[in-house]
Amino acid sequence: MATTFPFTIPSGVESTLDYTSSTDVRDVSDMLDAVYVSDTPLVNRIGYGSAISNKVHEWITDSIGYGYLILSNTGTVASDASGAVFGTSNIGVVSTAMRQVRTGTVLKYNNQSTDRGWYVVEDFTYTGSIVWAGISGTSVSATVTDAATFFIVGNAVKEGSEPRRDATRPRQICSNKTQIFREDIRMTGTRQAIQMYAVPDELRKQIMLRTEEYKRQVERTAILGYKHAGDAAETQMMGGIYQFLDGTSGSNIDTSTTTLTETAINDVAQAVFDKGGEPNTLLLGPKQARVIPTLERARVRVTQDSRMAGFYVTKYMTDLGVEMDILISRWVPKDFTFVLDANKLKLMPLRGRKFNLQKLGLKGDYVEWQLVSEITLEFKGYSLGQHGMFTNLS
Repeated sequence: MATTFPFTIPSGVESTLDYTSSTDVRDVSDMLDAVYVSDTPLVNRIGYGSAISNKVHEWITDSIGYGYLILSNTGTVASDASGAVFGTSNIGVVSTAMRQVRTGTVLKYNNQSTDRGWYVVEDFTYTGSIVWAGISGTSVSATVTDAATFFIVGNAVKEGSEPRRDATRPRQICSNKTQIFREDIRMTGTRQAIQMYAVPDELRKQIMLRTEEYKRQVERTAILGYKHAGDAAETQMMGGIYQFLDGTSGSNIDTSTTTLTETAINDVAQAVFDKGGEPNTLLLGPKQARVIPTLERARVRVTQDSRMAGFYVTKYMTDLGVEMDILISRWVPKDFTFVLDANKLKLMPLRGRKFNLQKLGLKGDYVEWQLVSEITLEFKGYSLGQHGMFTNLS
């Protein structure tokens, strides 16, 4: 028979450190009924990289170009034109994209099977202007429209020619801030000694719960964090996937689609692929995850003796043949869905601070512990269009 010891917390003592009702040892299930909303599919997928040694983590983005140019949308090009101007649409910075071009570069425009043309570059500028000549025996009979794609076939070099202009690309330095993640535990000696509600070791239990909270924090920050340098009043924070992609534009960033469709997903996946990414991960919240099975439901067939209803998928095959893992994260808002090259994402811990459990010592009749880590997100390829997202889903 349990004995009840009713008591009132003395004035001045933190009520959060102890129980507020009774200290009965109760006969309850040996399985604690708890809600652990802490699943972290993104963190589990990308994992941790090597340790870093600075509060600002930097990586270099060096592009050799996408292999094509896009005609400027400010005008058209006649079939007999001696040149053209190329713009920024889907090719990034023009001056960098134009470094794919040399004197003698062969450009290929394809409109229809009966309308083909090859051009040889005779002169060009890094601002996007090209002077060309059509290759004998080929032609473009119709006007080339705005935003047409010209593939860079290769560079033809004349025998005995001198070295051409330098093709070195300017490097871009990308960075992210480290962020300190910490969970604190403070417990009285009495609370440690009492067995209550099927918890034989309260300290161990609280450490486990704080660990779950820590994992959840990291997952949410990796997705929705805001990069901030911090100051005397605010802490330094790391940026997440959404913030990095929100600062970019192109066909890989879909701001208009309100309902996920196969066409929409494949269009963004192709945009990522065209720019050198491998769209292997679809990261989305539970609301949008329910849409994915409906894309295939009409084609699913079951046997007559099947007693299970419903349909669920864990992978999506794009039209390009690239298989995407479907990651359902509770922490992705319903408006968003991300098409990622997960091989280009890593969590980077500060050296010696990946994840530490530290006992801070005994103070009076209570003990303090802390779980602490300092990490950042390395997000390669975001500035090159090698990841995509939807931002306006309903």
